[in-house]
Amino acid sequence: MNKVGAGLAWAILDALPKPTLIISEDGRVHYGNREAELLFALERSDLAQASCTDLLGAGLDLPTLFERAQSQSMVPARLPNGCRVTLEVDLSQVPETTSESASQRLWVLSIRDISAFDKLKQERDRLLRLASAGAQIPTLLHELRKPLANLSAVLEGVEMVGGPPDPKLVQALLVETRRMSLMIETTGASVRALRTRCRCRVDQDLRECRSLLARVAWRRGVALDWVVDDMPSLPLDPGVLRSILCNLIANALDACE
Repeated sequence: MNKVGAGLAWAILDALPKPTLIISEDGRVHYGNREAELLFALERSDLAQASCTDLLGAGLDLPTLFERAQSQSMVPARLPNGCRVTLEVDLSQVPETTSESASQRLWVLSIRDISAFDKLKQERDRLLRLASAGAQIPTLLHELRKPLANLSAVLEGVEMVGGPPDPKLVQALLVETRRMSLMIETTGASVRALRTRCRCRVDQDLRECRSLLARVAWRRGVALDWVVDDMPSLPLDPGVLRSILCNLIANALDACE
């Protein structure tokens, strides 16, 4: 590429409305346009001496982007000024290299700051989770009514008989208490994340959820049953998993009507 062509290419890059970098496969920056100067708060000479890791932090996986050329990715980044942002990056290969970098392929890294959109999306998801929890409250109250009535009856029986309680009554108390705990935890779990760092068994929780949902479905004229096999420990929150399952079944029951 001659000097006139190179100058025209740089002028075109400077006219682009998005921050744009010319980089090589080792992550070194060769050029940054005016919008890139504004985004990173660096002079062009400083940009040309930086690397992508210096500018964006370790969140940008360049090898993966190079493998999926001409693809967009959302990257959490930390700018040189310490500000944390969410960027959408688009990578494409420069069709013709300059003589200075003939030994390396050059790439155009186009950047868009979508931090505001990402925060808006997170807030929307939070409100949807709250709305989902609110929609479950009538079902929760209805399902708690019967266990509470059963608990009251069992306790009244213990009081009338006196002496040590019958082990069967204690078991009945435990069953009804677990039913109420299951409903309360399932309703509140929709505001938490599904994945956790701790691994735990979820098969028994799903079996208890099956028993509860089968009664709900039966009252609406739907026969519901499924088999939960033994599962290994998984990095999942059982309460959130039950909440998701309850929402799926509730939507299916609504569709049946």
